[in-house]
Amino acid sequence: MLSGKADDVELFIREVKACVQLQRGAFLTDEDKTLYFSLYLKSGTAELWYNTVQINEPALLTNFDSFSRAFFKRFKTTDLATKYLTTIEALRQTGSAASYTNQFLECLAYLYWTEETKLTQFNRGLKPDLLRALAFTKRDLTLDKWIPVVILTDDNLFEIDQELKRCGVNKPAQTSKSAQSSTANTQSSDHRPRCW
Repeated sequence: MLSGKADDVELFIREVKACVQLQRGAFLTDEDKTLYFSLYLKSGTAELWYNTVQINEPALLTNFDSFSRAFFKRFKTTDLATKYLTTIEALRQTGSAASYTNQFLECLAYLYWTEETKLTQFNRGLKPDLLRALAFTKRDLTLDKWIPVVILTDDNLFEIDQELKRCGVNKPAQTSKSAQSSTANTQSSDHRPRCW
């Protein structure tokens, strides 16, 4: 069911088209497809639009692709680029790099950026620990080649953190240079447990 939110329109149309395709034999004409489409419209603006099309533009109901395009044009978010630019600029990795990547790529589909801009913005949202781990890694020239490197590095960091927790070693609370140098000055040898 279409909730009436403009952000849901594209997904809604894609889902209806997938259902139609999966039930090929059930829909013999485009009119059958548009009628099926109408069954998933909640009461409100979208349903009123469909009723208006039935009265004023019945020919549109005989061409499912044209009908879908007209529906999308009427109910889509008016400025997808601005919406997704704002979203991608605020996007930060809070879980795995794979999850962050999926969210980033979803937004990126609506933006037309150079590879350098894509890479720069992608890296801005990564966790600081991951950025440090990637600091000496040669960066590929395309986002498609860089993403697997980032995900693998993030997975490796996660495994190391899990192993350290298993061994009872906590992550340092401070990572500033002053904290590291004061620790280095007070300890002459490393007494941390070794697990590997």
